[in-house]
Amino acid sequence: MIQIIKHTYKPVHDMSVRKSTKRIILHCSATPDGKDYTCEQIDTWHKQRGYAEIGYHFVIYRDGSIHQGRPIVFKGAHTYNNNYDSIGICYIGGMDAENVRAKDTRTPAQTQSILELIKTLMLYYGKLSIHGHYEYSAKKCPSFDVTQIIKLLSILLLFVMSITGCKSGMHTTETVLLPQIHHSSIYSSQID
Repeated sequence: MIQIIKHTYKPVHDMSVRKSTKRIILHCSATPDGKDYTCEQIDTWHKQRGYAEIGYHFVIYRDGSIHQGRPIVFKGAHTYNNNYDSIGICYIGGMDAENVRAKDTRTPAQTQSILELIKTLMLYYGKLSIHGHYEYSAKKCPSFDVTQIIKLLSILLLFVMSITGCKSGMHTTETVLLPQIHHSSIYSSQID
């Protein structure tokens, strides 16, 4: 069971509903290693750039806590020209302590939460491909090789299938398909 901490934002203009969900795009906040930042700070930065509100759907703090960003029914504002069918997940960090070079600063708790959140989203939405922001821009974001996450999810799927005896589900280096289970609401503060 994962717990998602809710936040309330005040959009400065209307947002469009996302009509389909096919991808997860991973991001970093591009902030210095070892420093904490909040969803409210990211919301302010994004509004200064002209966004309605925070552009990511989820933000994972350094302690591993998962925070709601933009409501998941709306298109994000996290990957130029690629928000129409994607969910944006951001972890706090991604830069060295001097804020000069991209660096994988994920804490073990953040890595675990990223995996759990992706697994939960796949249980809800079904087949989703996983990407790094760097696939769509010249940025190094999320400052790590996203294929690591895909491999960990594939191992997790194989483990679950071996325990349950489930033979359905597939995995490749780009897409993981988990058995689809619909939850009553993705908005609940706790998702089983």
